[in-house]
Amino acid sequence: MSRLVVALFALFCLAGCSVVVVMGRVPDTEPLESKFVMGETTRAEVVEALGDPDGCGKLLFPDDPEPRDLCYFARSEATMKESRFMFYFVFFRGGRYDGYMWFSSLPSGFTDSSAAPR
Repeated sequence: MSRLVVALFALFCLAGCSVVVVMGRVPDTEPLESKFVMGETTRAEVVEALGDPDGCGKLLFPDDPEPRDLCYFARSEATMKESRFMFYFVFFRGGRYDGYMWFSSLPSGFTDSSAAPR
């Protein structure tokens, strides 16, 4: 009897592979292109426009003389078969906006942070 229960439980778990677990959010990135001015926009203004970041730290690019401050925003989606990510890194120098970069394995054009893509 216990083997039957274990087998049914395993079958039930395998049937749940279509469940998508979503963590994080994609911020409204429009200000990155239109509102922020490199060297002028403050870190507080960036956080006000994009919301609280998922984390902050420093990054040293190979040709930079010193590390840059950065904040990042991350979204991840996972099933039992695959996982996908999107990261936005916003850079600061002297407490002022100094650019951004992003990369993603989410489907092309996906920006809605309220729903998982299909």
